[in-house]
Amino acid sequence: MKPIPVIVALLVLAGLISTRTDSLRTGEKSKRVQHHMSSGGHVYSSETAIPAGSASAWQQVATLFPHTPGSRWVYRLSGAWYETEAELSVEVKGQHHVPHLQRDAVILDEAHPGVTPTAPKDILPVLYYFHEDYLVRNSNHAYGDNERTNLVSTGTIGESFAPVLPLDLASQSANPSEEWQEVWVGEWGEEAQLSTLYRFGLEPELVVVTAGTYTDCLRVETKLVRASGRGFHYTEWYAPGVGMVKSTTTDLMSERIVEQKALVTFQLGQAEPEHKGR
Repeated sequence: MKPIPVIVALLVLAGLISTRTDSLRTGEKSKRVQHHMSSGGHVYSSETAIPAGSASAWQQVATLFPHTPGSRWVYRLSGAWYETEAELSVEVKGQHHVPHLQRDAVILDEAHPGVTPTAPKDILPVLYYFHEDYLVRNSNHAYGDNERTNLVSTGTIGESFAPVLPLDLASQSANPSEEWQEVWVGEWGEEAQLSTLYRFGLEPELVVVTAGTYTDCLRVETKLVRASGRGFHYTEWYAPGVGMVKSTTTDLMSERIVEQKALVTFQLGQAEPEHKGR
């Protein structure tokens, strides 16, 4: 069963959800981040003390993870979860402060295929924010109103929380290794104990999708493994100036690719002009 229907099904259980309204604010926690990556002629580097969740923090991942409001990507979906190919569209809604998480997050709206080809698409919010030196993805939320202004937390679901990009690529690149790095363990208690493993490619990689040919992609991989051995292996490729261009989700038990996303089109939103004082 796909994770998305599980999340939606949880919404009918009133005891598992709580509605909270988000407003835009700035985080306060500071940390020093060094980020240096060179691939295919693209160089990204910075060294600055930044508040987690601030505009400066987001600049660390902006090249590989564009987040300007209005940016939109369309992916072709295939794999064991789909009887026929389907389509997923993703759009950046903007950055907001999430009170119950006590942090800022960039929200991306994902329009997933409906239950049938003619059914309306399910629009679900996915939150991206910084946690322990990683940009992470949190998909355990839904909208609590038709206007999509209130976030509803579906509780803590293991597979919904995963690292996306490391902030300190310089340090990891200086010590290259194909070994899996264990980043979090047991975040969800003994009954749902989960090990989160992470690694990224050592060299830029070529990815060919409908949207184009990208020669300098960064490959990142995450394994979310329960104590039972069940879980998923996620592989994602990010192209500078574009974002994620391809991903695969492999079921660890069956070793089947249950979902593949391949970029069809993308359009980056326009940054708001700076307002200069008179």
